Amino acid sequence: MKTYKIYTLLALLGAMSFCTSCDDDEVVKTPLGTTSISSANSTVSSLTFAWEAVSGATQYAYELRDPDEALVKGDVTTALTATFTGLKDNTTYTLTVWSYAALSSDKTTSPIAKLTATTAKIVPLAAPAPAAAMQNGQMVVSWEPVENASYYSYQLYSLVDEVETEITDDYTYDASVTFDKLELGTYRFYIQSMSEQEAYSNSEKVMIEFERTKLEVNRITATYTGLDGTSGTADVVSYDDGSYTIEAFHGATGFNLDFAVSAETSEISILNGSSSSGYNSVWTDDSHYMAAYTSNGYSAFEGDLTRGEVWFYAYYYDKDNNYLAEGYYDIVWGAPAVETWSAEGQFVIESYPDSPWNATLYYNEDGTYTIKDWYDIGEDLNFTVDEEGTVTFINCEGDDSYWYVPMDGGYGYVYKPIDGVSYANFEGDENGGTLQFYEYYSKYITFTWGSATSGVAKKTPAAIPAPARR
Repeated sequence: MKTYKIYTLLALLGAMSFCTSCDDDEVVKTPLGTTSISSANSTVSSLTFAWEAVSGATQYAYELRDPDEALVKGDVTTALTATFTGLKDNTTYTLTVWSYAALSSDKTTSPIAKLTATTAKIVPLAAPAPAAAMQNGQMVVSWEPVENASYYSYQLYSLVDEVETEITDDYTYDASVTFDKLELGTYRFYIQSMSEQEAYSNSEKVMIEFERTKLEVNRITATYTGLDGTSGTADVVSYDDGSYTIEAFHGATGFNLDFAVSAETSEISILNGSSSSGYNSVWTDDSHYMAAYTSNGYSAFEGDLTRGEVWFYAYYYDKDNNYLAEGYYDIVWGAPAVETWSAEGQFVIESYPDSPWNATLYYNEDGTYTIKDWYDIGEDLNFTVDEEGTVTFINCEGDDSYWYVPMDGGYGYVYKPIDGVSYANFEGDENGGTLQFYEYYSKYITFTWGSATSGVAKKTPAAIPAPARR
């Protein structure tokens, strides 16, 4: 209403000006010059215009109209810019501007200048491309970060006979989510990129379907000491997803303990049962359960699948929640290594040739080799050697390209064979020899003992992707 009052007032003043010019002695007034308009900035909901100053003009009137010619806003100003907000995206608007002169001047209102401008279009975000994989007993769904995404909304459903049952509905700012304690079966994972910026809209929702499965890769019979003081035997089973199961871990058939091992700390995390306040409760039989605490040094997986041990601290209760006992559960498998000979030698790292150190190599009667406390960090290096001298590290985890070998400050990345070429090799006996393996950052690490002088011929590995720091 204010705008129309101004326009009316100005029209009256213009009329007065016209009448006063009827005197034969008055000079006939001429229109002001027409301004030139430009569009200075546009977003999905705003437009900014600017226009050039007109000589003799004291005010400028403007109107912004939508595609249907409906008035969005009109006003009079002395400024040379105007910004309009709250507009629709991807919509063309028309601005008209004209100038007014002072009543006492020899000018009248200018012709109308016109310019159209279009608000920016809201851009849909790209949809993530998720992939699911088992890692250390957990299902990890990951994707490449989506440009301009603020976060990601996701849902996980179990699928039985094409019927979906929701497990979780959540969001994350990361480019991956991890699910633990999933039962074996089929799952559907939905995800979409979400935006908190007005220039972008949420992506379409995408779905992947995956199976929670695992294949047995090794089984060994072990001896356990239970929380109630009893002992017995149980099978320790390892799976291709990096997880383990101790079957009938406390003597009762059907009551198993599922766990995974941290590559950084060697502590275990229990995968079945229920979790609360840092404790994992698992039934040991029909009438008893334990509440295990496995973090902060209260658990460990030691050794390898040939010989080793798992232990953790737990509280023992009956089914009525009466406290019975507490202490360490322990299970051991494989006979201790029995050495047949040993040899003192020296390690040299190619990248640090001036910092050698001494170590002892042990050959065991089961055909394996051990270098105890190999990097002065309390970690042993256990390996086997085939007829061609190719080394396989048996107490180191890894991926398709590397073994993760414990070294000072973390892990080294020792090359596995590439296209049939080995970069971890051994030759010699108790009288002398060489162990040599190629690590991504340190290059060749060589251990020599006895009469060895030259060692294995070095080979430079072909380029493969650099390992991610663990």
